[in-house]
Amino acid sequence: YFIQSNLSQGMDDWRIVKKVAEVAYRESKLSVALRKYEESYRLLAAITKTDDAALHCEGAKLLCNASLMNIKLFETSDCGEVAVLDHAEQLANESLQKDPDWSKAHLRLSQIYFHQKSESRAVSSMMDFMSSLSNTEKSMEVLTHLARLHYFTHKTVMKKSPSWNMIKFPDNVYSIDCNGAGHFKNFNQLLASLRMGFGIQQKEGISVLIQPGIYYGIHYIVGSTIDIVGDCTTEIDRSTGAIMEEPPVIFQNVENQGMAAGLGNNILQSCTFYVQHDCKMYFSRISIREIIMEHPIHCLCIYASHVNLNQCSVHSTCSASVSCVDSHLTMKSCRSVGSYGALLSGDSKSECKVENCFLKGTVGMAIEIRENTKLFELINSTIVQCRQQGLSIGSGTKKAIVRGCFFEGNCTNLTINEGAIQLRCCESVFVSDTEIKQHKGAGIVIEGGSGKFENLKISNCFNGFLVQAPVTISSCCVTSCTMAVNLSAPIPGDVIFANNTFKKCKKEINRLGTSPEPIFRGSIRHRVDVLNINHAYSHFLKTAQHQRRQTRENTPDVGAVGDVLGVNNPAKKITCDHCTLSEGQLGRKFKACQGCKCAMYCSEKCQSESWAYHEPFCIPYQDKEKVSSKKLKKLAEEELEREFAAMGMFDKNKSNVGAKSHECSSKQPATKKRNNSKKTGNSSKETEGAGSSNQASWKNKNQKKKKKTSKF
Repeated sequence: YFIQSNLSQGMDDWRIVKKVAEVAYRESKLSVALRKYEESYRLLAAITKTDDAALHCEGAKLLCNASLMNIKLFETSDCGEVAVLDHAEQLANESLQKDPDWSKAHLRLSQIYFHQKSESRAVSSMMDFMSSLSNTEKSMEVLTHLARLHYFTHKTVMKKSPSWNMIKFPDNVYSIDCNGAGHFKNFNQLLASLRMGFGIQQKEGISVLIQPGIYYGIHYIVGSTIDIVGDCTTEIDRSTGAIMEEPPVIFQNVENQGMAAGLGNNILQSCTFYVQHDCKMYFSRISIREIIMEHPIHCLCIYASHVNLNQCSVHSTCSASVSCVDSHLTMKSCRSVGSYGALLSGDSKSECKVENCFLKGTVGMAIEIRENTKLFELINSTIVQCRQQGLSIGSGTKKAIVRGCFFEGNCTNLTINEGAIQLRCCESVFVSDTEIKQHKGAGIVIEGGSGKFENLKISNCFNGFLVQAPVTISSCCVTSCTMAVNLSAPIPGDVIFANNTFKKCKKEINRLGTSPEPIFRGSIRHRVDVLNINHAYSHFLKTAQHQRRQTRENTPDVGAVGDVLGVNNPAKKITCDHCTLSEGQLGRKFKACQGCKCAMYCSEKCQSESWAYHEPFCIPYQDKEKVSSKKLKKLAEEELEREFAAMGMFDKNKSNVGAKSHECSSKQPATKKRNNSKKTGNSSKETEGAGSSNQASWKNKNQKKKKKTSKF
């Protein structure tokens, strides 16, 4: 019935027989399936022309399937006849002759040679099959045969690895495969077998070639020299020099495994790799992850060791991916995308070098170098779209070098007082050939120490340089910034400029009155604006009052709360000096700045974000007496005097030309008239009674018509 139905559909005879063979194979009728596959091949060969490649490929498949039927018969039969394997080998070889590109024939030959106890030939045929395998996913049949053969343990297979050139110890190599085709299934089995993690330390270095897959666990390594290499290929981005994607060899921690292993430490319960005590570790082409846990920690912790990361990916969700303490660390061509941070380093013995790395989208600082680091180098790396600083170097760092890097779109969650590169009291800093663009705050912030900056390109930032330390800035180009250079504090040294270019900046150099005069070398000079505290403070008050008047209009009525807090009464309404929202809109009372007692803020967040603007006006009054209304009025009067004098409208020695003169008239109060009358010099009338004195005083003043200039 099956044959008749297929004939009625117009199918060829060989296709019908092939269908019968497939049905027999599914029903485990191996002998029937073998005969039908061979019959199907004979029918196909009778109609195949010499130049018909498609039919030749179909013939190779039929012969390969017939070979598989022989292998299955040999594995299921008790006697295990050798003739069956010989027949299978003949069919597989004929399949290769029909179509040399049909990879399954190599797999069949490898299976046959394995049963014939010819290990070298089996491995060689399997290598041919693996090299022709287009996709990385392997069928269960392939995985089973690889595990039987222990395929990845053979030296010839290891040397064919795309990562063999990265192996440090080629004479002492172990293979790890999660499917069982290597020496070990995971890295902890290797550590336990060599007694490296919890007992005898391995003196000589070993290399570990790891197959693609996910390897879970906490890996605790003490005093060892291990080279860990992923058996995979990686593609390098030419623009950044880093790998473009995460390598398929993945190490990931497991919650509470450290506790189960008896480590009893929160750090060890979370980190993926914990390396300490004079270890020498080399990581190449692997991915290291850390998942969210109760006690989040770095995915790679390094203490008092030497570690090299090459073409690796690191990712940690709640802390910096790599932590380096009293160690030597080198990261080359690595990437970290979407993690909390890429690197955290500190202590006096730490030396870190980051080269050709790509860091993107970190929640915290991309690279944080804490106090007293001995040496840090950032070379030809890219740091973009980080919510905090791209690079932060703490106080006491001996030497820091940044060269050939690119920063873009960082500091999105910070104020304008922070920078893409934040330097705090570093002894020696050298930044060159680096581009910084589109930052909310400053391009570079220098808070203490000293530094040299050469050939930098900074654009679309609030401040190009925010300088609070002696620096030398040469051959730099700052474009489209509010202030190219902001000297915002007293500096104990010289600020030197040499051959710089400032374009489309509102202010080229903004200098605080207490900051030193900038020194210019070369032919280029820049405009220097000096910030006057009194003028700036009075301007700040006027601007704040003007903003408050504007926000009082068109405010929605919020009922009883608005009546109490003044939303419905513009004369009583108080607004935040940063976000301009009113008390009625937020439903709570605002607080004044404790320094100047003038600026009003709705919350600590608004106060902290506004501090960069408010600081120059507030600090001069914090160490003095409280600011009173009389003092503010006096400051405003002095400022107006200077402005009118500059316009030629006011002279202290002459009457005010432009201002309105006030005469003593009958409209003035009697007390003031009596006081003014004493200044006429008529002593004879001063001895008379109060009434006559007043009359004489008025008469004398009306006769002389003396004019007095009013005070501002």
